[in-house]
Amino acid sequence: MKNATAKRAAAALAALLMTVSAGTGVLATEYYYEPTHLAGYYYNSKTGFWYDDYNQAVAAAMDLGGTDADVHYIKPAVDSSSVCNATYQWYNGNTKKYYRTETDAWNADIQAETYNAWERLNVDSSTKVSANYPWYNSKTNRYYRSQSDAAKASGGDYSGVVYAFDDTTYNTTCTADFPWYNTYTNRYYKTQSAAAQADTRGTVYNAWTNSDYSANVSSTYPWYNTATGRYYRTEQAARSASAGGTVTYAYSAATSNRASATYPWYSALTKLYYKTYQAALAASGNNDAYVSQQYTATSKSASSTYPWYSSYTNLYYKTKEDAVAASLYSEGYVSYAYYQSSKSASATYPWYSNMTGLYYKSYSDALNASGGRESAVSQKYFATSNSVSQTYPWYSSYTKKYYKTQNDAINASNGNAGYVSYAYSNVAYSNSVSKTYPWYSSVTRRYYKTYDDALSVSNGNPSYVSMAYSSGTSSTTTRTTTSVSSGTPYINGLKSYNGWTKVASYLRGHTGTIYVRMNGATSVPSSVFSAMKGRNITAVFILSNGIRWTVNGRNVGTARTVDVYSASTKAIPSSAVRKVSYGSVGTAQVLAGSPDTSFGFTGKITVKLNKSRAGRRVVVYRYSTVTRKLYSNSTTSVSSTGHVTFSASKGGYYLIVIK
Repeated sequence: MKNATAKRAAAALAALLMTVSAGTGVLATEYYYEPTHLAGYYYNSKTGFWYDDYNQAVAAAMDLGGTDADVHYIKPAVDSSSVCNATYQWYNGNTKKYYRTETDAWNADIQAETYNAWERLNVDSSTKVSANYPWYNSKTNRYYRSQSDAAKASGGDYSGVVYAFDDTTYNTTCTADFPWYNTYTNRYYKTQSAAAQADTRGTVYNAWTNSDYSANVSSTYPWYNTATGRYYRTEQAARSASAGGTVTYAYSAATSNRASATYPWYSALTKLYYKTYQAALAASGNNDAYVSQQYTATSKSASSTYPWYSSYTNLYYKTKEDAVAASLYSEGYVSYAYYQSSKSASATYPWYSNMTGLYYKSYSDALNASGGRESAVSQKYFATSNSVSQTYPWYSSYTKKYYKTQNDAINASNGNAGYVSYAYSNVAYSNSVSKTYPWYSSVTRRYYKTYDDALSVSNGNPSYVSMAYSSGTSSTTTRTTTSVSSGTPYINGLKSYNGWTKVASYLRGHTGTIYVRMNGATSVPSSVFSAMKGRNITAVFILSNGIRWTVNGRNVGTARTVDVYSASTKAIPSSAVRKVSYGSVGTAQVLAGSPDTSFGFTGKITVKLNKSRAGRRVVVYRYSTVTRKLYSNSTTSVSSTGHVTFSASKGGYYLIVIK
């Protein structure tokens, strides 16, 4: 196609820009230029011309006392379309768009090939060869009326064009009438010349005469061709099948199609198994590279008979030598795998290997069975109980079981002490309900004198405590009550734990989820977050207006005093609200803590909306009083109860947009 030089010559606008250096008589550098966009995209305001090279444009400006500031890149606006049609026919290979004229296409990117795509699309073609469509183009995989049409379809390239029709159509299956096969077209032809002419890149042979073959060796099909991987009746048939293969007489009474203890030796040349190494070697043309021992007595599981494991074959062997040979003679795949083991954990078999899926008596046995990989070994069995007692006082919230020692509980919790707490309490209890012991804990499965006693052994969770005794006596008289003045926070259900000092102490000695009634208090001191920091304990601070702040100790970074007061507000400018709420079904605003103040943790704030909004998507923004902008905070949805919960690490005005 036309290039920049041809365009300049055709335009006949080339000229020589020269200046004479003051007082020297020396000619300055020569530059070609043109006064139209066709010359390029760089306009020089000093010379008033266009250049196709930025450096030339700058140098020309400098010769006239200018700078690079006098050179401007201006790409011509060219009308284009992403779809080829009668109006937009010309295609540019770099922009991958279509243009009205050849000039428009060329101007869009002068480095690209341009051509009339409409003409190419409308070249008459067929998906099948026939007398009317005999010319084949391998690049388009279609047939055309003439050789020129076929070449035109691939931009004038004749290299992939061949005459494919020879008095008859081809066949997709081999028959006596269509015996000649072309390996490139994967089709059968009537004559050898027709097959050869279909595509010169393919190998042609008579497939019909070679069709009598077998996939397995036998006395009827003893001759083997390595190229086709098949067996033939005669040596001539095997050689005719493919000249590229090696032909051998493969049948012998001493051979087999599969490895066994009788036929352990394999020849990669004949793809058969032999009784002896010598027989396999002879069948392989005395080339030892083709011979290997394929059969070795194996087992799918370790035992005292098959103790050696190969990770290469995933099988067990009688001897180390057998396992190494089966692993391509690489000892790195082999390990001694048999040790006394069990399929389930117990006090006898406490150590587990995730490589073998079995349990072992000792750590060293499990480690050896895991090929020395420490990461594959863990202790799975510990003496446990489903209920707390003086024997099993340590609780793991990870396994939800009780252990004899703190170390057992920590190990059972993947080594994380944050899951472990001392759960046994010396409070009086009974194994059966009575008027004296009416309060039941589903954690310990025992009965206690007071509600506070039952709650204290239930990890402070009221959902585990219930009044179990009923004899006509009012249950309200048994539950202990404590009066707490307004503004003093307390543990939900345990008013005796009131005031931040007692609340912090309670949180320090418990795990799980603890509910704290703010009772009019507006801030939480740093001592409370210090008691939680780094531990798997969740505190839910319940405000009097129903708003909840949920904080997990693992998310506390810096323990500091935090204002948790929250209230409905309309403080965010309406103009900012409109920008992000267009098309929404509603919005709500809430003030959470002191604006633009870091909490020192990432917590969750729960706000009650209308229950009719349940299931709707919600986008939450935080408004900065410093920048006076809204920042995207999170995306969530309205729960079935009408609540919205979003994450927050900084105080401020939050906008809830309901989609």
